[in-house]
Amino acid sequence: MSFLGRFNNLQKQFESFIIICRDLLKESKFAEQTRNYLDSRVSDTIVQNKYEFGYFPDDDNLQLLLNDDLSEEDFKQMKLMYNIIVSGGNVLKGHFSEHNLVFPIRDLHGNIVSFMGRSILSSEELADKKYQKYKYLSNIISKKEQNVFGLNFAKDDIIKKNCVICVEGQFDCISMHAAGITNVVAVGGSNLSIYQFFQIYRYTKNIILMFDNDIAGNNAKNKICNKFKTFGVNIKSASGPKDWKDMDSFLHSGDEEYKRIVIENIRSLFLET
Repeated sequence: MSFLGRFNNLQKQFESFIIICRDLLKESKFAEQTRNYLDSRVSDTIVQNKYEFGYFPDDDNLQLLLNDDLSEEDFKQMKLMYNIIVSGGNVLKGHFSEHNLVFPIRDLHGNIVSFMGRSILSSEELADKKYQKYKYLSNIISKKEQNVFGLNFAKDDIIKKNCVICVEGQFDCISMHAAGITNVVAVGGSNLSIYQFFQIYRYTKNIILMFDNDIAGNNAKNKICNKFKTFGVNIKSASGPKDWKDMDSFLHSGDEEYKRIVIENIRSLFLET
């Protein structure tokens, strides 16, 4: 089979997978905690549907993912399931079994290039289990540093405003879009890769880095500005409210008047570029 044929076949499998996960999130009794978590983070069902959130079951319930369209072997080919050897023999494990809230990452043309899983555990529980907050699916299509999350939704407004805001996390991006700031993308950490830079560069040469309010975020912004300033871009750093780690946590705070002022201040940055 040609590369294009394999790609198209994988797209069909990915689309079937996310439909299964979305249905499980809405209907499965096992997804109740994940539903509640998502509602606490993204309360608007329109936004939930836009980003295609779904539920990936734990290892004891992986059979929920199997149907006439997708077999266990299909999931193994997609790197979403694999076998591990334990004392009792081979055990089937899911890639996102500890990161049950899943959503697709799509390219500019709407193709699914990967998936992200988000743990619903608290920060303390994550530290105790030594889990990362997010888990990425690396596959034959794309690597993490090649993706700009939300660019498929943001590109028209980036062109209109001739400016892009880059944040770290996917939920920062989603929350800002929900708040009406729609020229925002997420780079998936405190780095902007050369792949991500040139995807953004196609639409604007005005880049605002609004990373997390911590040492890593501030250091990263300075490093990125120095790295790309020779490419003829207007790249600068900005900070969210100092009492909040990131824009997602700020936009979930209760002070509506303060949020309105901050959002207007962010919008004013577009006029200064």
